[in-house]
Amino acid sequence: MIIDVHRHMWSARERYREGEFANVPGRESPLPVRFNWEETTQEIVAEMDEAGVDMTVLLVADFAARRGDAPFDIHEENRFIVEARNKYPDRLVAFYGIDPRRRGAVDSFERAIKEWRVQGLKIHTSVGFFPHDRVCYPFYELCVLHDLPVLFHVAPNFNPRLYSRYCHPLEFDEVGTDFPNVRMIMGHAGGDWWADCIIVARGHPNMMLDLSGWPIKLRDTPAETLYVLNRMRDGVGIERILWANDFPGPREQISLKGCKEVIQRLPSLGAEHGYSFSEADVQAILGTNAQSLLKLH
Repeated sequence: MIIDVHRHMWSARERYREGEFANVPGRESPLPVRFNWEETTQEIVAEMDEAGVDMTVLLVADFAARRGDAPFDIHEENRFIVEARNKYPDRLVAFYGIDPRRRGAVDSFERAIKEWRVQGLKIHTSVGFFPHDRVCYPFYELCVLHDLPVLFHVAPNFNPRLYSRYCHPLEFDEVGTDFPNVRMIMGHAGGDWWADCIIVARGHPNMMLDLSGWPIKLRDTPAETLYVLNRMRDGVGIERILWANDFPGPREQISLKGCKEVIQRLPSLGAEHGYSFSEADVQAILGTNAQSLLKLH
């Protein structure tokens, strides 16, 4: 089974068609987009079919504190994700995304667990809070109670409206210690802070590394990226590395199929550059690890 653990219905550039999110160097703007969850869901599943992807985790990042609401508020966008999952329950997994500082956010998350049957939580701290701020703790407690994973953005931010300091791997050490039973997905595996991410995750068996952004690096700079992937494997174990892509944003640079195929080439790419990756490593990254994390049978 091949599982993508990090996907959005619409990219930040699509949700914020004007302003900082739209002005990405080297990319055309604006993007045409239709905010119709049913059409978008069909396109996502069709893209998964073309790429040979069995399941995808859908989630939303709540940027409202720094950028304002998208064309719909956060509660409506979360509902879109749940409706998409309900339409394709064997293909899509629904995570709930929200800024924990919102009024009534804890109650909203709890209702989403009980009434919508969401399967995880997404928190994007770049809007101005640390993951160890006590406002977040009731969310982690709900994750413990209902045995749900939480996915964080753990990497620098390259948008002038978002803060990077709140997303440094070291800031997640306290959460990993205080909530050892919460399965924590470290989105982007730290990005440029990958070495720090490995160091922090090494001490927390509940932390897993999400490879969003790394398939592009592997395609473009294989020698440097293989070194990092080898360090990840040595640091936390192959069983804690997850295939993820943060689509649809990267679609202008690489196809979903391309993201899968470059990971499938790990054994041959590794051999070219002096690293040993097995077919078992590939299968673990592409799906076996996520299947265990999400408790899919």
